[in-house]
Amino acid sequence: MYARCPLACPMIAQGVKRGAAESSAPVSSYRVVIFSFDPRDTPADLRRFRERQRLPLHWSVVKAVHQGEERRLLDALDYHYGQAGNHWIHPNAIIALTADGIPAKTLNGTNYDIDAALAAARGGRDWIDRYGGWMLALLLFVCLLSVVYLGSLLSTGRSETSST
Repeated sequence: MYARCPLACPMIAQGVKRGAAESSAPVSSYRVVIFSFDPRDTPADLRRFRERQRLPLHWSVVKAVHQGEERRLLDALDYHYGQAGNHWIHPNAIIALTADGIPAKTLNGTNYDIDAALAAARGGRDWIDRYGGWMLALLLFVCLLSVVYLGSLLSTGRSETSST
């Protein structure tokens, strides 16, 4: 996030609040860290963002201490963003990390299933992780069969027109 964001960052913060409120996980079982990637954000800016969004006090709202660290951290998490004038262009996403700080799941949009993110961070797998490879293989197989079938129809159609 960045503190002066006019729309997306407040929506993300509200989405995380909503997801945390709907979660069945105890608050003590995870930690929310809201990280500013804007090197211009000051501690006062972060405090105002926290107050405007009414973020729980046990959530951390932080920024990098040294210039450039924010880019290194977020690049390592595969979270890419860029600056356009005075604003930042960034995905609406949150990243669940394992206890070792390894990215486990990225949730996109502004509605977040915190329980799914926590399950992934604890080593669980959702249905896409479990069956996604098989589904892709099946889809490719169906496409291959379709191409073979269409090819046979076209070649049959050509031989019928050439024989008449």
